[in-house]
Amino acid sequence: MKNIITIDGPVASGKSSLARALANKLGYYHINSGYFYRSLAYILIKFCKKTLDDLRALDQEDIECIDLNKLEYVYDEGRPQVFYQGTDLTPHLKTRDIDDGASTISTYPFIREAVNKFQHQLAGDHDIVIDGRDIGTIVFPEAKIKIFLTASEEERTSRWQNDQRKKGNIFSFDQSLAEVQERDRRDTTRSIAPLTIPENGLVIDNSNRSNEDVVREVLELI
Repeated sequence: MKNIITIDGPVASGKSSLARALANKLGYYHINSGYFYRSLAYILIKFCKKTLDDLRALDQEDIECIDLNKLEYVYDEGRPQVFYQGTDLTPHLKTRDIDDGASTISTYPFIREAVNKFQHQLAGDHDIVIDGRDIGTIVFPEAKIKIFLTASEEERTSRWQNDQRKKGNIFSFDQSLAEVQERDRRDTTRSIAPLTIPENGLVIDNSNRSNEDVVREVLELI
């Protein structure tokens, strides 16, 4: 297995921005684990004709419509792309429905098992920086460098609200706060791989810090 840096943390903590910046600095592969859950949600909805309600009551047999051998993750020129059956799914993975679908299916053990297997395959071929919710605790607990990135609830709410605005989704601060709190509740209380600080993980609060400042701190550990 190659070099691995894991970054875990709650929603809108800046995990992917930090992971991408570190990967580009180090010449590593950036794996955004959320893209796998989003991709599977998209495939289930668009290719397997499932509804969001269907995803809330999913059985293992329901994912037999997905040919995982035709799922491909590529990190090129500083950005990740996901392909399925030769189709680039990446432009479709940031919609509200896919947000909800990915969050829903991530609670199923058989989905997490499929995603984790795929991530281990990538780690066998590349030095990686990988971000998610259970990367340092469940997926790669043996990683030498494990980061738990967080920020204040107010800061994360503002980030989530701004990110949604860029996608054309307008939420008030109170609506955004409710979304963040619900995502936190789901992440920390699920029975399978709940969000926790990994053993020997470095906790970094980036509430009032630039991404460049945090990158420098992590690089000093390497």
